[in-house]
Amino acid sequence: MAKWLYAFKDPMGHPDVKIGITGHPKSRLGTYQNAMSPRSHRACFDFVWVGPDNQIAKLETVLKDHYDWDIASDKMGESEWVQNITVAEIQQIVQTKINGFHFHIKSLEAVFPVNQDDCPYKVGDPTNEVNTTIPGVKL
Repeated sequence: MAKWLYAFKDPMGHPDVKIGITGHPKSRLGTYQNAMSPRSHRACFDFVWVGPDNQIAKLETVLKDHYDWDIASDKMGESEWVQNITVAEIQQIVQTKINGFHFHIKSLEAVFPVNQDDCPYKVGDPTNEVNTTIPGVKL
């Protein structure tokens, strides 16, 4: 089964980026959207990489090790936030790590940012018709 590793910038404007993984992107974005009115902010992923579960999990670990002291804290809800960085810088580091560790992970071919309307319910589920009808997203 495949998963997504995603990155998105702090919606409140701080120079921080959240890095996380999910197999259910529509639900994950729904959870993030619940915290704010869609009139003030639309939850979205600014960049997404896709790959096998085990390699996405390893990549997340590699990134957390790489950013160690730049991660807000180990507390729930804070352990995925990298401080004082941009999504573009995260993209470069992720690609460097993918190449260096020879992960079979690729960037999602999409028009970014990707919001709830653009996401499948479950990554890689061939029975999920949403996967084949998302405008601008190629899984």
